[in-house]
Amino acid sequence: MKNTITKLIRFTLILILIFGISNLAFAQRGRKAKVQEQEQPTNDAFAEEKIEQEAKDEEPIDFMKDLKPRAGIYLSPVIPMGTLGDSISTGFGFGLHADVLFPLSFLKALNLELRTGLFFAYSSFSGNVDLTIEGTTDTVPYAMAASIMPLIVYANVGFPMKALGLTPYGSIGTGVTFSSAHKTVDPDSESLVIEEDRDVKASSVDGAFNAAAGVLYSNPALPYLDLGVQLRYIVSVQKLSGHFFQADVTVSYSFDSSGSSGNNAASQETEVSSESVETK
Repeated sequence: MKNTITKLIRFTLILILIFGISNLAFAQRGRKAKVQEQEQPTNDAFAEEKIEQEAKDEEPIDFMKDLKPRAGIYLSPVIPMGTLGDSISTGFGFGLHADVLFPLSFLKALNLELRTGLFFAYSSFSGNVDLTIEGTTDTVPYAMAASIMPLIVYANVGFPMKALGLTPYGSIGTGVTFSSAHKTVDPDSESLVIEEDRDVKASSVDGAFNAAAGVLYSNPALPYLDLGVQLRYIVSVQKLSGHFFQADVTVSYSFDSSGSSGNNAASQETEVSSESVETK
C-alpha cells in the first residue's frame, strides 16, 4: 500500500512539473496561432494592423489576464479514519489556498481549465482511548489531542459551465503533513503507569497524497468572488499513518475579476459582440 501511494505521489509531482515547464510555451504558441487565423491583409492599412498585432503577440504573458491568479480560504469538519480514527473524534479545520490558470490551447478547445497551486491547512482533534500497559494485558484510559497541518501542491481540472455559472472540478496533489499528538493518562490511573508514559508528546513530518472533487459558483454581480463546496481525502503515510476525509466550504478571490466560471468574461464578450454588430 505504501509503495503504491509513493509511486502515485512521484507521478503527481512529475506531472505538475511537466505542466509547469510547458505552460508558457503553450500560451505563446496559442497566441501566435490566433494571429495566423486572422484574415490575410488586402491593403496597407490591414498590413500595418497585422504588424501591430504581431508586436503585441511577442509581449510577455500578462500575469493577471492570462494566468488568472486566485486565492481563498476554506472551513470544514475533518473525519479521521484508519489508525487515528479509533482514538480521536471528528475535528475542525481551516486552510488557505492559491492557484493560477495554465492557458493551454488544447484544453481550452475541450472547454477544460487546468489550475495548479498550493494549499496549507490546520485541523485539530481530541478523544479518549484505552491503551495496554506494556508487559501486561491491563489497559488504562488516556486523553488524546492531535493536530495535522498539510502542505499540498495540487493540480485542478475544471469544466466551466458559463450559462449556469458553475465549474465542476477534480483535483489531485501531493506534499507533506506536519503532525503532532499529545496523550495524558487519566489521573486515577497514574499509579499504574511509569512516569515517562503519563504525559507523552510526539510529532512527525510525513508524506501525503490528496484527492478532491467539488463545484464552484461565480455570479456576475460579484465577479471577484467564487463560492464552492468540495469533498477532500488526504492520506498521510510513513511514521504517522492516517486517512482524513473532509467536506470543505470555500470562498475564493479571483484577481482578474472574471471568476472561475468566466461569467464576467462571458458578459464582456457579449457586450463587445453587440457593439461590433451596432458598428457594422
